[in-house]
Amino acid sequence: MTNPIESQTDLITAIAQYVHDSAPSDYEEAICVFEYFKEEDGSWSVGSQFSYSSNGKSVGDYLKDSHDKVPDLVAQLHGIMHSHTGGQWNAFVLSVKNGGAVNAKFKYD
Repeated sequence: MTNPIESQTDLITAIAQYVHDSAPSDYEEAICVFEYFKEEDGSWSVGSQFSYSSNGKSVGDYLKDSHDKVPDLVAQLHGIMHSHTGGQWNAFVLSVKNGGAVNAKFKYD
C-alpha cells in the first residue's frame, strides 16, 4: 500500500513541474491557483490561473499542459487528501521559486 503523504508529495511535485515548465527560464517565481469543483452528480472540473514574475514584473499567462494532464493530477490530489484527512479543499495556490522551493497552500470552505 502506498503512503498517502508520499502520494500527495509526488502529485504536488508533478503539478509543480508543469508550473515550472510554463514560465520562461529566467522567471523568479511562478504561481498557479487551482480551483477544484465537484458537482452533486460526482462530476468535477478544475480551473487554473497562472502567472510568473520576471525582472520584478508579474505576467499572467497560460499553464502549458498540451495533453491536459494537470486537471487529472489535481483531482487525484484532492481524492487522496480527502480520503487521508477527510478535508475538502476547494482551491490551492502552488508557488515555485526558480531553482528553489515549492509551496502549496490549500483553501477550505
